[in-house]
Amino acid sequence: KQWYQRRVRGKSGDTGLTGDEGAQGENGETGVKGPEGDPGGCSTACKTGIASGSKKGCSCDRHLVTLHGGDEVSCPAGWASLWTGYSFFAVANTGAKSQVQDPAKMGSCLEYFQPTPILTCNKNEECSKDFVSDKTIWLATESSDAPDTPLSDLSEIQRYVSRSNVCMGPSRLETKHSWGNEAPSCSPGFNIMWTGFSNLLDWYNDDNNEGHRPGIPITSPATCRETQSPPSFVACDGRAGNCSVVKASNSSTESAVSTSEPVMGRCVVCARASRRSGRRRK
Repeated sequence: KQWYQRRVRGKSGDTGLTGDEGAQGENGETGVKGPEGDPGGCSTACKTGIASGSKKGCSCDRHLVTLHGGDEVSCPAGWASLWTGYSFFAVANTGAKSQVQDPAKMGSCLEYFQPTPILTCNKNEECSKDFVSDKTIWLATESSDAPDTPLSDLSEIQRYVSRSNVCMGPSRLETKHSWGNEAPSCSPGFNIMWTGFSNLLDWYNDDNNEGHRPGIPITSPATCRETQSPPSFVACDGRAGNCSVVKASNSSTESAVSTSEPVMGRCVVCARASRRSGRRRK
Protein backbone atom coordinates (compact mmCIF):
# COMPACT_ATOMS: atom_id res chain seq x y z
CA LYS A 1 0.00 0.00 0.00
CA GLN A 2 1.36 3.43 -1.08
CA TRP A 3 1.29 6.28 1.37
CA TYR A 4 1.17 9.94 0.38
CA GLN A 5 2.48 12.61 2.66
CA ARG A 6 0.22 15.64 2.97
CA ARG A 7 2.05 18.87 2.36
CA VAL A 8 1.23 21.96 4.52
CA ARG A 9 2.13 25.56 3.44
CA GLY A 10 4.29 27.27 5.91
CA LYS A 11 4.01 30.86 7.21
CA SER A 12 5.07 33.80 5.02
CA GLY A 13 8.59 34.89 5.54
CA ASP A 14 9.80 38.38 6.45
CA THR A 15 10.04 41.05 3.73
CA GLY A 16 13.39 41.08 2.08
CA LEU A 17 15.76 44.01 1.86
CA THR A 18 15.26 46.66 -0.88
CA GLY A 19 17.36 45.93 -3.89
CA ASP A 20 19.81 48.29 -5.54
CA GLU A 21 18.42 50.99 -7.90
CA GLY A 22 18.42 49.85 -11.46
CA ALA A 23 20.07 51.65 -14.38
CA GLN A 24 18.15 54.50 -16.15
CA GLY A 25 16.15 53.31 -19.11
CA GLU A 26 16.32 54.71 -22.62
CA ASN A 27 14.30 57.80 -23.64
CA GLY A 28 10.90 57.10 -25.08
CA GLU A 29 9.77 58.19 -28.53
CA THR A 30 8.63 61.82 -29.12
CA GLY A 31 4.94 62.24 -28.52
CA VAL A 32 2.41 63.58 -31.01
CA LYS A 33 2.18 67.42 -31.22
CA GLY A 34 -0.82 68.73 -29.31
CA PRO A 35 -3.51 71.00 -30.78
CA GLU A 36 -2.94 74.77 -30.97
CA GLY A 37 -4.12 76.64 -27.87
CA ASP A 38 -6.65 79.45 -27.81
CA PRO A 39 -5.30 83.00 -28.35
CA GLY A 40 -4.33 84.67 -25.10
CA GLY A 41 -5.93 87.89 -23.95
CA CYS A 42 -4.15 91.22 -23.60
CA SER A 43 -2.59 91.94 -20.26
CA THR A 44 -4.32 94.42 -17.98
CA ALA A 45 -1.75 97.09 -18.86
CA CYS A 46 -2.46 96.66 -22.57
CA LYS A 47 -6.26 96.53 -22.59
CA THR A 48 -6.83 100.28 -22.90
CA GLY A 49 -7.38 101.23 -26.50
CA ILE A 50 -7.80 97.67 -27.84
CA ALA A 51 -11.01 97.17 -29.78
CA SER A 52 -13.74 95.36 -27.88
CA GLY A 53 -13.46 91.58 -28.23
CA SER A 54 -10.09 91.74 -29.95
CA LYS A 55 -7.43 89.30 -28.79
CA LYS A 56 -5.06 89.53 -31.71
CA GLY A 57 -2.84 92.49 -32.41
CA CYS A 58 -2.43 93.38 -28.73
CA SER A 59 0.11 96.09 -28.29
CA CYS A 60 1.51 97.76 -25.21
CA ASP A 61 2.47 100.86 -27.21
CA ARG A 62 0.75 103.82 -25.58
CA HIS A 63 0.49 107.38 -26.80
CA LEU A 64 -0.95 110.51 -25.20
CA VAL A 65 -2.80 113.45 -26.69
CA THR A 66 -4.56 116.33 -24.92
CA LEU A 67 -7.78 117.71 -26.34
CA HIS A 68 -9.49 121.00 -25.52
CA GLY A 69 -12.91 122.41 -26.11
CA GLY A 70 -15.69 124.30 -24.39
CA ASP A 71 -17.21 123.03 -21.18
CA GLU A 72 -16.43 119.36 -21.86
CA VAL A 73 -14.33 117.36 -24.29
CA SER A 74 -14.34 113.60 -24.88
CA CYS A 75 -11.52 111.29 -25.93
CA PRO A 76 -11.62 109.63 -29.38
CA ALA A 77 -13.12 106.15 -29.71
CA GLY A 78 -10.68 103.55 -28.37
CA TRP A 79 -8.84 106.10 -26.21
CA ALA A 80 -9.10 106.30 -22.42
CA SER A 81 -9.27 109.47 -20.34
CA LEU A 82 -6.45 109.81 -17.78
CA TRP A 83 -7.66 113.08 -16.27
CA THR A 84 -9.60 116.21 -17.13
CA GLY A 85 -8.80 119.81 -16.25
CA TYR A 86 -8.40 123.37 -17.48
CA SER A 87 -6.64 124.42 -20.68
CA PHE A 88 -3.36 126.06 -19.66
CA PHE A 89 -1.44 127.68 -22.53
CA ALA A 90 1.44 129.94 -21.46
CA VAL A 91 3.20 132.11 -18.93
CA ALA A 92 3.87 135.56 -20.41
CA ASN A 93 6.90 136.92 -18.57
CA THR A 94 7.53 140.64 -18.58
CA GLY A 95 10.87 141.32 -20.23
CA ALA A 96 11.76 137.62 -20.44
CA LYS A 97 11.12 134.64 -22.63
CA SER A 98 7.58 133.27 -22.42
CA GLN A 99 6.89 129.66 -21.56
CA VAL A 100 4.37 128.19 -24.00
CA GLN A 101 2.74 124.80 -23.54
CA ASP A 102 1.95 122.71 -26.59
CA PRO A 103 -1.83 122.23 -26.17
CA ALA A 104 -1.50 118.65 -27.42
CA LYS A 105 0.80 117.77 -24.51
CA MET A 106 -0.40 116.78 -21.05
CA GLY A 107 1.30 119.79 -19.44
CA SER A 108 -1.45 121.95 -20.89
CA CYS A 109 -4.18 120.25 -18.82
CA LEU A 110 -4.14 121.37 -15.18
CA GLU A 111 -6.60 119.62 -12.91
CA TYR A 112 -7.24 122.80 -10.92
CA PHE A 113 -7.62 126.37 -12.10
CA GLN A 114 -5.62 129.12 -10.41
CA PRO A 115 -5.29 132.54 -12.05
CA THR A 116 -1.63 132.73 -10.90
CA PRO A 117 -0.26 129.22 -10.26
CA ILE A 118 3.24 130.70 -9.90
CA LEU A 119 5.51 131.56 -6.99
CA THR A 120 8.51 133.88 -7.01
CA CYS A 121 11.36 132.33 -5.02
CA ASN A 122 14.69 133.89 -4.01
CA LYS A 123 18.04 132.24 -3.28
CA ASN A 124 17.08 131.90 0.38
CA GLU A 125 14.26 129.55 -0.63
CA GLU A 126 11.67 132.14 0.34
CA CYS A 127 8.68 132.07 -1.98
CA SER A 128 5.81 134.48 -2.35
CA LYS A 129 3.05 135.55 -4.72
CA ASP A 130 3.37 139.18 -3.66
CA PHE A 131 5.67 140.24 -6.50
CA VAL A 132 4.36 138.12 -9.35
CA SER A 133 3.98 140.35 -12.41
CA ASP A 134 3.67 137.56 -14.96
CA LYS A 135 0.52 136.75 -16.88
CA THR A 136 -0.87 133.27 -17.30
CA ILE A 137 -2.68 132.52 -20.53
CA TRP A 138 -5.48 129.96 -20.77
CA LEU A 139 -7.52 128.79 -23.74
CA ALA A 140 -11.01 130.22 -23.56
CA THR A 141 -14.43 128.83 -24.37
CA GLU A 142 -16.12 130.12 -27.50
CA SER A 143 -18.62 132.07 -25.41
CA SER A 144 -20.57 134.90 -27.06
CA ASP A 145 -21.24 136.67 -23.75
CA ALA A 146 -17.62 137.14 -22.71
CA PRO A 147 -17.27 140.45 -20.82
CA ASP A 148 -15.06 143.31 -22.01
CA THR A 149 -13.97 144.21 -18.48
CA PRO A 150 -11.55 142.23 -16.24
CA LEU A 151 -12.99 139.63 -13.86
CA SER A 152 -11.83 139.00 -10.30
CA ASP A 153 -14.34 136.41 -9.04
CA LEU A 154 -12.84 132.91 -9.42
CA SER A 155 -16.11 131.13 -10.20
CA GLU A 156 -16.94 133.75 -12.81
CA ILE A 157 -13.53 133.43 -14.45
CA GLN A 158 -13.81 129.63 -14.63
CA ARG A 159 -16.90 129.95 -16.82
CA TYR A 160 -14.75 131.21 -19.66
CA VAL A 161 -11.75 128.86 -19.32
CA SER A 162 -11.77 125.94 -21.74
CA ARG A 163 -11.75 122.38 -20.40
CA SER A 164 -9.21 119.73 -21.36
CA ASN A 165 -8.87 115.97 -21.40
CA VAL A 166 -5.65 113.91 -21.42
CA CYS A 167 -6.29 110.79 -23.51
CA MET A 168 -4.25 107.58 -23.83
CA GLY A 169 -4.53 105.31 -26.84
CA PRO A 170 -2.67 102.72 -28.93
CA SER A 171 -1.89 104.85 -31.98
CA ARG A 172 0.83 107.30 -32.87
CA LEU A 173 -0.57 110.53 -34.32
CA GLU A 174 0.70 112.59 -37.23
CA THR A 175 -0.37 116.08 -38.29
CA LYS A 176 -0.23 117.17 -41.93
CA HIS A 177 -0.89 120.56 -43.48
CA SER A 178 -1.80 121.03 -47.12
CA TRP A 179 -0.95 124.72 -47.56
CA GLY A 180 -4.09 124.71 -49.69
CA ASN A 181 -7.85 124.91 -49.40
CA GLU A 182 -8.25 121.11 -49.34
CA ALA A 183 -7.34 118.90 -46.38
CA PRO A 184 -4.41 116.56 -47.17
CA SER A 185 -4.62 112.78 -47.16
CA CYS A 186 -3.22 110.62 -44.40
CA SER A 187 0.00 108.71 -45.01
CA PRO A 188 -0.29 105.01 -45.90
CA GLY A 189 -1.08 103.00 -42.79
CA PHE A 190 -2.80 105.91 -41.04
CA ASN A 191 -6.50 106.70 -40.58
CA ILE A 192 -8.20 110.10 -40.23
CA MET A 193 -8.87 111.30 -36.69
CA TRP A 194 -10.14 114.74 -37.70
CA THR A 195 -9.66 117.44 -40.32
CA GLY A 196 -9.45 121.16 -39.65
CA PHE A 197 -7.80 124.50 -40.27
CA SER A 198 -4.13 125.29 -39.74
CA ASN A 199 -3.40 127.65 -36.85
CA LEU A 200 -0.14 128.30 -34.99
CA LEU A 201 -1.97 129.26 -31.78
CA ASP A 202 0.35 132.12 -30.89
CA TRP A 203 -0.56 134.72 -28.29
CA TYR A 204 -0.51 138.42 -29.15
CA ASN A 205 0.22 140.84 -26.32
CA ASP A 206 -0.18 144.59 -26.69
CA ASP A 207 1.50 145.49 -23.38
CA ASN A 208 4.73 147.45 -23.83
CA ASN A 209 4.68 146.70 -27.57
CA GLU A 210 6.08 143.26 -26.91
CA GLY A 211 4.35 141.83 -29.97
CA HIS A 212 3.80 138.17 -30.75
CA ARG A 213 4.45 135.42 -28.30
CA PRO A 214 5.97 132.21 -29.70
CA GLY A 215 3.66 129.65 -31.27
CA ILE A 216 3.92 125.87 -31.28
CA PRO A 217 5.39 123.37 -33.80
CA ILE A 218 3.20 122.65 -36.81
CA THR A 219 3.72 118.94 -36.16
CA SER A 220 1.51 119.24 -33.09
CA PRO A 221 -2.12 118.02 -33.43
CA ALA A 222 -3.10 121.26 -31.66
CA THR A 223 -2.25 123.25 -34.81
CA CYS A 224 -5.14 121.57 -36.61
CA ARG A 225 -8.27 123.25 -35.24
CA GLU A 226 -11.66 121.89 -36.22
CA THR A 227 -13.09 125.41 -36.30
CA GLN A 228 -11.89 128.11 -38.67
CA SER A 229 -12.22 130.99 -36.21
CA PRO A 230 -9.05 131.96 -34.29
CA PRO A 231 -8.94 130.90 -30.64
CA SER A 232 -9.75 133.13 -27.72
CA PHE A 233 -7.71 133.33 -24.53
CA VAL A 234 -8.17 134.14 -20.86
CA ALA A 235 -5.26 136.31 -19.70
CA CYS A 236 -4.75 136.52 -15.92
CA ASP A 237 -2.63 139.32 -14.47
CA GLY A 238 -0.63 138.14 -11.48
CA ARG A 239 -0.16 141.59 -9.94
CA ALA A 240 -3.67 142.92 -10.54
CA GLY A 241 -5.29 139.64 -9.52
CA ASN A 242 -7.85 139.63 -12.30
CA CYS A 243 -8.43 137.95 -15.68
CA SER A 244 -9.65 139.19 -19.05
CA VAL A 245 -11.08 137.35 -22.02
CA VAL A 246 -9.03 138.20 -25.10
CA LYS A 247 -10.21 137.69 -28.65
CA ALA A 248 -7.13 136.58 -30.60
CA SER A 249 -7.86 138.45 -33.80
CA ASN A 250 -4.12 138.52 -34.56
CA SER A 251 -3.55 134.80 -34.22
CA SER A 252 -1.25 133.48 -36.94
CA THR A 253 -2.61 131.00 -39.48
CA GLU A 254 -1.06 129.07 -42.32
CA SER A 255 -2.38 130.28 -45.64
CA ALA A 256 -2.90 128.44 -48.91
CA VAL A 257 -0.06 129.09 -51.34
CA SER A 258 -1.95 128.15 -54.49
CA THR A 259 -4.64 130.85 -54.35
CA SER A 260 -4.58 134.53 -55.23
CA GLU A 261 -6.69 135.47 -52.20
CA PRO A 262 -5.66 134.71 -48.60
CA VAL A 263 -7.28 131.40 -47.65
CA MET A 264 -6.74 129.54 -44.40
CA GLY A 265 -4.77 126.34 -44.97
CA ARG A 266 -6.32 122.95 -44.26
CA CYS A 267 -4.94 120.10 -42.19
CA VAL A 268 -5.58 116.56 -41.00
CA VAL A 269 -4.67 114.60 -37.87
CA CYS A 270 -4.15 110.89 -38.50
CA ALA A 271 -3.71 107.84 -36.27
CA ARG A 272 -1.59 104.87 -37.19
CA ALA A 273 -3.77 101.90 -38.10
CA SER A 274 -3.77 98.96 -35.68
CA ARG A 275 -1.65 95.95 -36.61
CA ARG A 276 -3.71 92.82 -37.21
CA SER A 277 -1.16 90.36 -35.99
CA GLY A 278 0.47 89.86 -32.63
CA ARG A 279 3.98 89.79 -34.10
CA ARG A 280 6.54 92.21 -32.80
CA ARG A 281 8.08 94.78 -35.07
CA LYS A 282 11.57 93.80 -36.13
